[in-house]
Amino acid sequence: MRLLLLLMLFGQPGVWAQGGDLPPAEALQPGGMAPPVGMPQPGGMPPPAEVLPSIRFERIGGGVLTNADLPKGKLLLFVFVDPDCDHCQRAVARMDAEYESFGKAALYFVSAADPAKIVAFAKKYGPRLKGVWARDRDSQNIVRFRPVRYPALFLYSMDKKLLDYEDNEETIFRVVRSIGRNG
Repeated sequence: MRLLLLLMLFGQPGVWAQGGDLPPAEALQPGGMAPPVGMPQPGGMPPPAEVLPSIRFERIGGGVLTNADLPKGKLLLFVFVDPDCDHCQRAVARMDAEYESFGKAALYFVSAADPAKIVAFAKKYGPRLKGVWARDRDSQNIVRFRPVRYPALFLYSMDKKLLDYEDNEETIFRVVRSIGRNG
């Protein structure tokens, strides 16, 4: 599933969007632990975007979401998911169970899936989460964030700098802790 995700995000098999080879599966972090912010990813992959990249997502229900639409003076949490990914399902369900912990951050849930699938996912796994659900139709924006795998959570500060990156449903508590410290 994770190799398939990398292939979907970065194009043809064996070719990384920046021109390098995809890392072998064994190069991914053991136990799903993301390296610290700013550290290179396994297999020589570039680190997650340390500054919020330029975005243009389709809002579910109509409209477009760009950087100009993001609130000023608030933490920004981008959560990239695949509705068919069981790790994503559990991660969003865990976030929903602790929805009050995310109140100090603006939430943006993004998927490349069909809008109907995203809506069904949101209703089933995140009904209490107050956030924007959006689509990245051709995965053109996702690659700018440089996730290693899904679910991928990027917490950005009020000045759009990366505070935390997590890609494991078991480490969502770190994002919650970071929101509490920085929100």
